[in-house]
Amino acid sequence: MHYQLRRPDVLANKVVALRYLAFPLAVVPIAALGIWAATRTSHPDGEMGLLRSRAVSLRSLFADPCREAGFALRGFMEPITEELGDTPLAAFGRRSQRVGRPGLGDSTPEGPMGPPAPWRG
Repeated sequence: MHYQLRRPDVLANKVVALRYLAFPLAVVPIAALGIWAATRTSHPDGEMGLLRSRAVSLRSLFADPCREAGFALRGFMEPITEELGDTPLAAFGRRSQRVGRPGLGDSTPEGPMGPPAPWRG
């Protein structure tokens, strides 16, 4: 459609391209604003709206199953991550974290290094 907008010779193609581009780009935000306004004004002050109450109920409904699924996934992945943590590639990765960085107590031209600043991790 972008090519149709750039072509100077056919005006009909520009009209078709703008119709297919502008209509969704105008309708979707207007519909979203209308739905948002309807949900904001449909409940009295102090009460939760329909969407918020449904979100709270879904969050409480799925909290325990999601927590249990996370524990099960961690239990399943723990042997794999321990096995991968002992590989030569993992050892190389841990060693390369320190390359070029002076450590605590290393001497530099300014003197021995102190502990790192908290924002430099």
